[in-house]
Amino acid sequence: MSDDHVALDVCEPKEDSCKPSVLSDLLGCPFCGAMPTMEPWHGGGPRKRLISCVNENCPVEPSVSGETPAKAIAKWNHRAT
Repeated sequence: MSDDHVALDVCEPKEDSCKPSVLSDLLGCPFCGAMPTMEPWHGGGPRKRLISCVNENCPVEPSVSGETPAKAIAKWNHRAT
């Protein structure tokens, strides 16, 4: 995944600039450790995002969605204790 792709994924529709540092808050996949991708997601407004593991060797390939990038990141980073 390129840095340009990352920056575009976390832009808010009405912001003048992107915040690529947001993705640095993401943890790796809890099942394989690979870094996830974040992309716009349908069915919830322009800020809704999908975060998913796209490692084809991951035994689970999990994904989560959130109404905003921050909510999606919070869901992705949640780990059972």
